[in-house]
Amino acid sequence: MLTVSSSCFYQQPNKNTEVASLNTDGAFYEHWKAASGAVALRNENGDLVRCSAKWYGNCLDALTMEALACRDGLVLTQQVGVQRVWLETDCQELLKLWSVGEKQRSSVVTIMKEIRELSSLFYGFKSSFISRTCNKVAHVVAKQVTSETQVGWWQFAPDCVSALMAADCNSDI
Repeated sequence: MLTVSSSCFYQQPNKNTEVASLNTDGAFYEHWKAASGAVALRNENGDLVRCSAKWYGNCLDALTMEALACRDGLVLTQQVGVQRVWLETDCQELLKLWSVGEKQRSSVVTIMKEIRELSSLFYGFKSSFISRTCNKVAHVVAKQVTSETQVGWWQFAPDCVSALMAADCNSDI
């Protein structure tokens, strides 16, 4: 299911269904052919459950990184034990490929197949597009890893995103 989010503030998916929100983002560094991907998993109240980032020393392009970030996010979400998840990404191309289904010949077809298989493991799954300005938390987390520090994992909001999360969850700010 493809939807578009119109608000930049955290949207509680549905109070009664305990749906977790999973924001993903990729950062591609063309001159190095390297990238990083990040995920921010929040519970139904907007509180951070987990947040992680991973460096990929060899990466073809930005689309590949966005797909890997989505896959990595779903793996993390499953490991945490979440049963209903709303995946949000700022990559429209990836969501268009998702809507095409398995009959595609894109460069990320294998990763898309993994994402599809992972999504089927959840009791509830939904994906939607959010603008880059609404995906700041995952974007900033993606910048926390480098070729020297290749993995980052947080159970609490790292300092670099604390203010962003507070602003996301409080439309008065």
